[in-house]
Amino acid sequence: MASYLYLLFAVYFTVSQAQPFKAVNLGNWLVTEGWMNPSIFDGITNKDLLDGTHVQLKSTKLQKYLAQKMEAQSETSVTADCGGSAASWEDSDPSVFIINIVRTLQGEYQITNGYGPDKAPKVLQDHWNTYITSEDFNFLSSNNINAVRIPVGWQYGIKVIVDLHAAQGSQNGNEHSGARDGFQEWGDSYIQDTVAVIDFLAARYANKPSLAAIELMNEPTAPGISIDTLIKYYQAGYEAVRKYSQSAYVILSNRLGPADPKELLSFASNLNGVVIDVHYYNLFSDMFTNMNAQQNIDFIHNHVLVISAQ
Repeated sequence: MASYLYLLFAVYFTVSQAQPFKAVNLGNWLVTEGWMNPSIFDGITNKDLLDGTHVQLKSTKLQKYLAQKMEAQSETSVTADCGGSAASWEDSDPSVFIINIVRTLQGEYQITNGYGPDKAPKVLQDHWNTYITSEDFNFLSSNNINAVRIPVGWQYGIKVIVDLHAAQGSQNGNEHSGARDGFQEWGDSYIQDTVAVIDFLAARYANKPSLAAIELMNEPTAPGISIDTLIKYYQAGYEAVRKYSQSAYVILSNRLGPADPKELLSFASNLNGVVIDVHYYNLFSDMFTNMNAQQNIDFIHNHVLVISAQ
């Protein structure tokens, strides 16, 4: 049984009267999140220096982190200018540095590029076939879970929330957003293409009886994405879903980072069948360390604002 299912508290602020969903997030199944299952990267040569890895260079002579002038000679060769002297590999040599890895990315881009076009498809297919299985869905169903968040097969009496986890350009710079280099680039220029993805998903799944909702984007992050840009996209995405379905809920993910958890309420109150998704990462906060599971749940319930609209 996959224990990662309970790492994330996803809180849904309903903006219209709705059937309550008791749902879990099936992270790292169809969208790779390496921190949940790092062993999938074990077969990659130089797995500690995948695409997007951020490093610092520390001079062994000066014991300081320095900016070194580097030039890319080819796709596989990078050189550094050390004044023409040959490296002696002694600590006193000014061209010798210690590499300190400050951030790594472990997403689908890193898997496909790391394993290469021949091996990566098999690695991913094996992962998809085994990470979540019918045993997991039977367990969820028998424990009164009536929805899951991520695309899955239409069975087991479980509703499905289709969630756009990785938007073109990356909406947060994390590996689960498909980032190559860890930078957040999504913005106004990407709205049209992202809406096209939502249109495709809505057209494909609107008539499926198990479809509960479509989430327009997972965890856009402030301040890189402004609230005005996000609302512009959410309006267009909402309209794309409503072309195909009047009954599926449209989920709007609140921004992570320095953002008001209520910032979307005014906008959402003018729409029908809309849910605002706010994530509390209790697992990573010292505040919740001494709480048991029920106390964590009670905290979420006590901090949820429910607004009903016609």
